[in-house]
Amino acid sequence: MKKYLIIIAIFLITLVSIFLWGIISYSNSIKAVSKNTELKKFYVSSGKNYYSIAHDLKEANLIKSELGYKIYLKLNQPAKALEAGEYKLSESMGVKKILAELAKGCEPQEYLTVRFDEGKNMRNYAANIYENFGFNSDDFYALLSDQSYL
Repeated sequence: MKKYLIIIAIFLITLVSIFLWGIISYSNSIKAVSKNTELKKFYVSSGKNYYSIAHDLKEANLIKSELGYKIYLKLNQPAKALEAGEYKLSESMGVKKILAELAKGCEPQEYLTVRFDEGKNMRNYAANIYENFGFNSDDFYALLSDQSYL
């Protein structure tokens, strides 16, 4: 009888130890990667969701663990769908703050308009783009001549 109690006690202690290790590991995996507060541009492509960007967040060094991120996401499902676009995130945010930023949505992108008038050549357009947007006209013209880019 005493032998069975010892076996049960060892089993329970092992089970509790594994449970505590899991909780500590999970807690650590959702913390910030570093104290670096520099904002990084993180782009979410159209059709992506919170789960499918886990690998991208890990590759950008914004989260410690894809599994920890996905567990947190499962426990704290954002109410709003993920919007495609550019976000500014940092390594110091941690999973909770990153998901809060993603749930806010991204700001509308600024669009620039270029007008192509009949009768003008590409050199005129390149110069116009340089004047209005600061893009080097020679680089622009070279890009238009690059067959692999086109």
